[in-house]
Amino acid sequence: MAAIHRRFLPVIVGLLGSLAFFFWRRLRGVPGCLVLGFAGLGAYVAAIGLEAVVYLLPSMAEWGEAEASRYRGMTTIEEAFEFFGTTAIAASALRYPGTFDEEERA
Repeated sequence: MAAIHRRFLPVIVGLLGSLAFFFWRRLRGVPGCLVLGFAGLGAYVAAIGLEAVVYLLPSMAEWGEAEASRYRGMTTIEEAFEFFGTTAIAASALRYPGTFDEEERA
């Protein structure tokens, strides 16, 4: 199972790198948008890290109450990071100048 995840690692790193490059090139003139974009990206990286930690846990068949409780806590935090990342990236896009200018819509 770990070999499958290692195959996707270059894709994940490439996508995160291209997003970081896009945020830097497009949003560096608007500091608030840049901060929100990188905060969202950082939240996604944290979520991926927490999801990877789950694979280091023992098999679910061997879990006791402590492991099950830890798993519930980690998945809740991981989902919160994904939610925050999506919200921050969306806020960055909506805050970007020109997003809602009337002149550009016409």
